[in-house]
Amino acid sequence: MSDTSDDLHVMETLLSACRERLNDLNRAVKGKQWQRAASIATDYAGLLARLATVDASPAEREEMVQLDIRHRRCMRQLSRQMAAMSENIASLEEGKKAVQRSRDLTESIYRQ
Repeated sequence: MSDTSDDLHVMETLLSACRERLNDLNRAVKGKQWQRAASIATDYAGLLARLATVDASPAEREEMVQLDIRHRRCMRQLSRQMAAMSENIASLEEGKKAVQRSRDLTESIYRQ
C-alpha cells in the first residue's frame, strides 16, 4: 500500500469517526446530557487534531468545513441551553430569597 492510499484510508476513517461523534454530540445536546456532550466534544476535538495531520483533497477539506459548521451549531445550542439553565438557577435563588423575606415579614407581623 502506498503512502497516498494509506493517507486516503486514514482520512476516510477519521472523517467517518468525526461524523459519528458529531451525531453523538448533537443527540447529547438535544437530550440536554451536558456531561456526555462535554466528553464527546473532547473526543471530537482530538479527531479533528488528527485530521489536521493528514493531507486532504479539496472534497475532504470541504467536508471538514461542513463538519466544523455543524460542530459550531451544536456548541452554540449547548451554550444557549447552559445560559438558560444559569438564568433558571438565578431566578430560583431570587425566588427563594423572596419567600424567605415573606416568611420573615409574616413572623414579624405575627409577633407584634
